[in-house]
Amino acid sequence: MDATQLAHERAVGDKLVEWLNERDGTSFAFSHREREAPDLVFRDEEALVRVEVVGAYYDESDAKLLWKTARGQPDAPGGWAGTNFDAALLRNVQLQIEKKCGKAYGPGCLLLITVHPALTTAAIMQDLLDRIVLPAIMPFAGVFLAGEFPGGVASRSGYHAWELSDRGG
Repeated sequence: MDATQLAHERAVGDKLVEWLNERDGTSFAFSHREREAPDLVFRDEEALVRVEVVGAYYDESDAKLLWKTARGQPDAPGGWAGTNFDAALLRNVQLQIEKKCGKAYGPGCLLLITVHPALTTAAIMQDLLDRIVLPAIMPFAGVFLAGEFPGGVASRSGYHAWELSDRGG
């Protein structure tokens, strides 16, 4: 894993925990990275929260554009074009959940699916959430979808997060 990916995981984990602290009145702060999964550990005075981070993208070309650009690679694509991009993002979110839920991360671990969609607004994502199916056997204490979203007619730009595991799956 390279420094760009490590920094990304830490940044998105910090942002989720900041959101959770505000929502729940807690005071978790970064503690350390694990050598093995899950990726991040946060601690408050009495408890630990462990976070496994996975990204979801419109498609492989979108992922290459974002990661090669973030790493400053000279062969980074200059743009991305896709079709049915909201449906494609939803499919990839579902795929990442299924992959991660097929593994064991130990008790008290949260799954963070992080997205940075260029075209899907938070309002559209909110409408898509009901289509996400969580597995009957859930190895995570909570499943969250979060990221930076563009603005649109019915939604503001910026960070948005949802707990998927509180919907009854």
